[in-house]
Amino acid sequence: MAALRRFLAPQPTPAWRRLAGRAALAFGGLLLAEIVAWAAGAILLGRVDWRVATAGERELAGRAVEAAAPASSTDPTPALRGSEIVLHPYLGYVTDPAINRRSERRDALRVRNDGFFATQDELLPRSPGQVDVAIFGGSVAFLLCFEGHDALLRALARAPQFAGRRLALHCRALGGFKQPQPLLALAYLATLGERYDLVIEIDGFNELALPWAENRARGVNPFYPRSWDATVGDIASPARQSALAALVAERHRRRAIAHAFSLAPLRRDPLSQLLWLVLDRRSAARVGKAQQRVLTAPASPGFLARGPAFPTAGRRRYLAALTRHWVRCSREMKVLANALGARYYQVLQPNQYVAGSKPMGEEERRRAVLPGHPYGVAVALGYPGLASAGQELAGEGVRFLDARFVFQRVSEPLYVDDCCHFNARGSERFGKWIGERIVADLAAQGEPAEFRAAAMRRARTAAP
Repeated sequence: MAALRRFLAPQPTPAWRRLAGRAALAFGGLLLAEIVAWAAGAILLGRVDWRVATAGERELAGRAVEAAAPASSTDPTPALRGSEIVLHPYLGYVTDPAINRRSERRDALRVRNDGFFATQDELLPRSPGQVDVAIFGGSVAFLLCFEGHDALLRALARAPQFAGRRLALHCRALGGFKQPQPLLALAYLATLGERYDLVIEIDGFNELALPWAENRARGVNPFYPRSWDATVGDIASPARQSALAALVAERHRRRAIAHAFSLAPLRRDPLSQLLWLVLDRRSAARVGKAQQRVLTAPASPGFLARGPAFPTAGRRRYLAALTRHWVRCSREMKVLANALGARYYQVLQPNQYVAGSKPMGEEERRRAVLPGHPYGVAVALGYPGLASAGQELAGEGVRFLDARFVFQRVSEPLYVDDCCHFNARGSERFGKWIGERIVADLAAQGEPAEFRAAAMRRARTAAP
């Protein structure tokens, strides 16, 4: 009986088996957490390929845009991006070339000594007979210079006038630029000896939305650079100093978190990336609140900060004044470009707030369309007037390209924020569309007089 009791009694589990069981349980729990994180990330981000959406890649892409363009509709003024933006006596502001020395990345965008970003074409020696294409405008134009570079030049290369000639793209656009900054940039660069064959001005949105959402509410002249009062106002006041310091701290904190999660092995781990996504969204909200505090901090009410008084009563009257200013600047850019031997094209940029301009799924709409957004109000009220004025410009000889509906048949998600920016695929489509329209115009016109004048000018310059 004693032997039977010993046989029936529970045997102690070996230590190694207990450890193995616990390890298996922990591994299974971790695997389940990874699967849940993968599925949640796919739902939240609309993708399942984590190699495309790592924190590091997002952080680097954000830095490239942040250096020269509004990263989102909540980015209020160039002055708030630290020492990357500096005041300019003629253009309002440009990018500080000193950032070239601070960049640790070999593939980082390079800033020219005039404060504009250099494309890859400008880093190569100029070739004989080169066709120089210059892009002017704001952040959408800036992104096109780099993300839509190849698509635009490939389309332009089909023009018989450019056969056998190298095409070079020059980016003379900066984030937040609005008329008359592009006009003044063309004039200023001309005084420095720059000449182009094609001048493409991409605008319309900034000219309406930025004065409407920022300058108007704070009594700043609408034709002054973006948020001019916050740029040159009383930034030494304790309230503004404190608000700026808090904003800089929040931005550094967000960037540090993104960098930490971009390192191996976290950048390939769905659970880590989901955690980063949650933390980044919370950080983005804190950055937005900090920006709002800067905007509402007391600023100088003087002429330096606000410029000539401008009537703001009546929404449609105000937007009509902005449209007339846009028309005048376009006319002057054409006159100046033609005088310099360049063919001028005016492009009304697309925007998600134009009704019927793009089919959107639920995820893209949630990201790109904010009901009641001041930008959306300005576009809804003002874009029809811009399009109508553009047709009048075309009747006067301005080559006007209405790109409002360039994405009308594109269901693929393109817009990346609730302002105006689209992703690289959007820039590629946009660049291809512009190039094809220019080639069609060249085919209809034959050998443009501007090109003959440019050829004669270059021949005179090359003569001994």
